[in-house]
Amino acid sequence: MVNSAINDILLKFQLMQAEIREMQSDISKLKITMDRFYNLIDGIMGDFKKFGEEQEILSYRVSDHTDKLERLEEKVFGVASA
Repeated sequence: MVNSAINDILLKFQLMQAEIREMQSDISKLKITMDRFYNLIDGIMGDFKKFGEEQEILSYRVSDHTDKLERLEEKVFGVASA
Protein backbone atom coordinates (compact mmCIF):
# COMPACT_ATOMS: atom_id res chain seq x y z
CA MET A 1 0.00 0.00 0.00
CA VAL A 2 2.79 2.42 0.87
CA ASN A 3 4.71 1.33 -2.23
CA SER A 4 1.64 1.96 -4.36
CA ALA A 5 1.24 5.47 -2.93
CA ILE A 6 4.93 6.19 -3.49
CA ASN A 7 4.71 4.89 -7.06
CA ASP A 8 1.67 7.11 -7.69
CA ILE A 9 3.54 10.12 -6.35
CA LEU A 10 6.60 9.29 -8.48
CA LEU A 11 4.43 8.90 -11.58
CA LYS A 12 2.74 12.25 -10.94
CA PHE A 13 6.14 13.83 -10.36
CA GLN A 14 7.45 12.44 -13.67
CA LEU A 15 4.36 13.74 -15.49
CA MET A 16 4.89 17.15 -13.93
CA GLN A 17 8.53 17.13 -15.01
CA ALA A 18 7.49 16.32 -18.59
CA GLU A 19 4.96 19.16 -18.53
CA ILE A 20 7.59 21.55 -17.17
CA ARG A 21 10.03 20.57 -19.96
CA GLU A 22 7.29 21.16 -22.53
CA MET A 23 6.53 24.56 -21.01
CA GLN A 24 10.23 25.46 -21.04
CA SER A 25 10.36 24.57 -24.72
CA ASP A 26 7.30 26.75 -25.41
CA ILE A 27 8.86 29.63 -23.47
CA SER A 28 12.09 29.30 -25.48
CA LYS A 29 10.11 29.42 -28.74
CA LEU A 30 8.20 32.45 -27.49
CA LYS A 31 11.45 34.20 -26.56
CA ILE A 32 12.81 33.63 -30.08
CA THR A 33 9.58 34.99 -31.55
CA MET A 34 9.69 38.04 -29.27
CA ASP A 35 13.34 38.71 -30.18
CA ARG A 36 12.42 38.65 -33.88
CA PHE A 37 9.47 40.95 -33.19
CA TYR A 38 11.61 43.47 -31.29
CA ASN A 39 14.26 43.44 -34.02
CA LEU A 40 11.57 44.12 -36.61
CA ILE A 41 10.09 46.95 -34.53
CA ASP A 42 13.58 48.45 -34.02
CA GLY A 43 14.05 48.53 -37.79
CA ILE A 44 10.66 50.14 -38.35
CA MET A 45 11.29 52.75 -35.67
CA GLY A 46 14.65 53.55 -37.26
CA ASP A 47 12.89 54.10 -40.58
CA PHE A 48 10.31 56.38 -38.92
CA LYS A 49 13.09 58.39 -37.31
CA LYS A 50 14.82 58.82 -40.68
CA PHE A 51 11.50 59.80 -42.25
CA GLY A 52 10.94 62.44 -39.56
CA GLU A 53 14.43 63.84 -40.06
CA GLU A 54 13.90 64.01 -43.83
CA GLN A 55 10.57 65.76 -43.30
CA GLU A 56 12.28 68.44 -41.20
CA ILE A 57 14.91 69.03 -43.86
CA LEU A 58 12.39 69.09 -46.70
CA SER A 59 9.96 71.38 -44.87
CA TYR A 60 12.78 73.87 -44.33
CA ARG A 61 13.73 73.70 -48.01
CA VAL A 62 10.11 74.16 -49.12
CA SER A 63 9.75 77.13 -46.77
CA ASP A 64 12.98 78.62 -48.11
CA HIS A 65 11.83 78.13 -51.72
CA THR A 66 8.43 79.64 -50.92
CA ASP A 67 10.11 82.72 -49.48
CA LYS A 68 12.31 83.06 -52.57
CA LEU A 69 9.30 82.70 -54.90
CA GLU A 70 7.35 85.33 -52.99
CA ARG A 71 10.25 87.78 -53.24
CA LEU A 72 10.57 87.12 -56.98
CA GLU A 73 6.81 87.53 -57.51
CA GLU A 74 6.90 90.84 -55.68
CA LYS A 75 9.75 92.04 -57.90
CA VAL A 76 8.23 90.77 -61.15
CA PHE A 77 4.49 91.25 -60.58
CA GLY A 78 4.50 93.77 -57.78
CA VAL A 79 2.44 91.45 -55.56
CA ALA A 80 3.13 87.98 -54.19
CA SER A 81 0.45 85.33 -54.68
CA ALA A 82 -1.24 83.90 -51.61
